[in-house]
Amino acid sequence: MLKQLRDKIDELDNQIIELLEKRFKVTNKISTYKKENNINVEDKNREQNILKKTKSDKVKLTFQKIFEINKCQK
Repeated sequence: MLKQLRDKIDELDNQIIELLEKRFKVTNKISTYKKENNINVEDKNREQNILKKTKSDKVKLTFQKIFEINKCQK
């Protein structure tokens, strides 16, 4: 039972890793575009809209951390 659950977690983790890597590539492109066009890089309204999509505090905290990481990359 535990082995099966851990296998499932490993599968999900691999998907999350792949998606996060794709997301960071896109956010880097967005950041570059915004800088080249003198657009404010930070968009609090967009962040809030993303956070509103979930009721889970854990997911919200995860996305807040993602936002924070993105800001450090810019």
